[in-house]
Amino acid sequence: MPLKPVDKATLAAVAGLLAVVLLGAMLLCWQWPTESQPAAILTAPSGPTVASLHADVHRFSRLIESDDTRLAAAMLAKNPSLAKERLTTDGVTPLHMATSAAMAKLLLDNGADINARDARYSATPLRWAAAALSDRKPQTRDLIRFLQSKGAAEPDIFFAATVGDVAQLDKILAQDPSHIDERAKANDILFGGCAPLQIAAYAGQFDAAKLLLDRGANVHDRSGWNNTEPMEKAAWSGTADIVTLLLDHGALVDGPDRIFTHSPLYNAAVMGHAAVVKILLARGAATSPKLIPAVRVAMQHIDPSGPPAGTPQEFQQVLAILNAIPSTQASMR
Repeated sequence: MPLKPVDKATLAAVAGLLAVVLLGAMLLCWQWPTESQPAAILTAPSGPTVASLHADVHRFSRLIESDDTRLAAAMLAKNPSLAKERLTTDGVTPLHMATSAAMAKLLLDNGADINARDARYSATPLRWAAAALSDRKPQTRDLIRFLQSKGAAEPDIFFAATVGDVAQLDKILAQDPSHIDERAKANDILFGGCAPLQIAAYAGQFDAAKLLLDRGANVHDRSGWNNTEPMEKAAWSGTADIVTLLLDHGALVDGPDRIFTHSPLYNAAVMGHAAVVKILLARGAATSPKLIPAVRVAMQHIDPSGPPAGTPQEFQQVLAILNAIPSTQASMR
């Protein structure tokens, strides 16, 4: 059957219709989400993006670390929920990271949870603050007092030994004397694995250490990092009065190991604690021909997370003291 010729008008109408249909299909495909292109990204977000929120949390955590209350307050004014954010994958909150009472107050005023626990240590902000006491900064103790004034509390013997709460220690031991040489849990942020006397010796809590010794704490207890005695920890942290106290209660001046890099003298020397070095040598601490070279090397690699080291003058004083030791003095390996 022969085809009927199509006139130009009809052809133009059909072409126009096809163009409209094709354009509509293209628009539909552009707007319709695919599996690899979620619908949410095809339209402009109506609120803060995930990226911007992460950026705010990161910036806020830096302000907490630097104790910048002014800029932290400005961010909280715009977004008070930052005070309750979990800043790390371990569930650390801004209040855990606070280093001053002023910052803690700002965070609590904006809804921070004073009893929040992190995921790694299951510790409260108060316990975190106590763990930082080894920095010997007055503002750390002020932070602890402030949190306690707001109702925060840690009733165990390890916290009491850390902060030097003699009344609490006395109360705990009166109720159960067996706590005297109890070990903290391995994952306790407060000197995990240590006994109370170990903690008091390292934290520089003289009255707490004395009470524990008077109640029968084992001066030769080996626990905590490197399985060392309270003497090694006191020498490393530079608490001269506690070093003397421990020696008076029978602590070994050279420690339990005959290796000089495990000795109280080595610990005190590498940290620049000249007063402790003098006490130990006066009590007959043994030395080694390797001591001075080893101390010089170790002085260049002091752990910044440890207790405060001595001043440059004290480091020079330590080296001068060691250089003056007679070569005939008893030596360690």
